[in-house]
Amino acid sequence: MYRTVRYLGLVLIMLLALYPIAELTRVILVSGEYYFPEMKGQFGAEIAIMWLLYLSIIPVFLLLNTHNLRNYRRKREKLLKNSMRKQHLKTLAAGESNIIRINYS
Repeated sequence: MYRTVRYLGLVLIMLLALYPIAELTRVILVSGEYYFPEMKGQFGAEIAIMWLLYLSIIPVFLLLNTHNLRNYRRKREKLLKNSMRKQHLKTLAAGESNIIRINYS
């Protein structure tokens, strides 16, 4: 379940970032080469770098999510321990435990 949600998040991020990249590529190809025909090499390099950075979203996203997935078990156990401690403290405060209190005075 978690993996499908992870990939759904990746698809949503990629779709949200797709429009600006595609539109900028179109503007560079249409207007840039029309007004500055001598800069075709620079425009090509800009487009290549832009799309390379766009596609680098995938490995970065997956790397960060696998790190979270690896640490998920430890975080869950820590949260369960904290909740058990809180529950135990509540029972101590209510006097419902099997602990015999000693008065040292």
